Amino acid sequence: MQKQTRSYIFLLIFLLIAIGTFVLIDYLANRSDGIEPGAYTKIEQDIIKITEYEDRKVVKNETQGVEFTIPKDWEMDKNKGSFYSNLDKDSGCKLSTYISNRELNLDDLEQNLRENIISEGSTVKSLEYSRIKVDDLDALKQELETEEFGKSVSVYIPKGDKVFGFVMYIFSQDDLVYCNNKMESILGSVSF
Repeated sequence: MQKQTRSYIFLLIFLLIAIGTFVLIDYLANRSDGIEPGAYTKIEQDIIKITEYEDRKVVKNETQGVEFTIPKDWEMDKNKGSFYSNLDKDSGCKLSTYISNRELNLDDLEQNLRENIISEGSTVKSLEYSRIKVDDLDALKQELETEEFGKSVSVYIPKGDKVFGFVMYIFSQDDLVYCNNKMESILGSVSF
């Protein structure tokens, strides 16, 4: 009887571990990468190719099919999808790039972004949305200033079942013109 009880306990433990493993695998395989608060997929370093030229760097994500140009002196940080004009981060700009595996039109995208700002609880000083073109594709531009994070300019480009995001964080008021000019230049270089 005692041997049979141990066999049942062993079988039960084995089944719990097996079920737990399948549940974990299913969870990891089906996580949302949509544009929801905090749910972005960043471009991973292993799929980025950076080619340096005399006057610029070309960043190419061959897997996702997007390419853009950044200034020669900008550096990639450990975050793998971000590039800094000044690595000490006291001044200058930071460009973060995102890819979301979710098909959204511009109206739904704007609604999701507005909800994200509200859910973060940020104190919004200014917020503007406009429609622009990037590589002949319709895109949504967000200009945001919050008490907590300062100014940023974001551009989201829906293409097929993905949304490509470019977010420029501006660290100081003195860098506003410089960073805005660099963002326009980067957006002008985007190609799919």
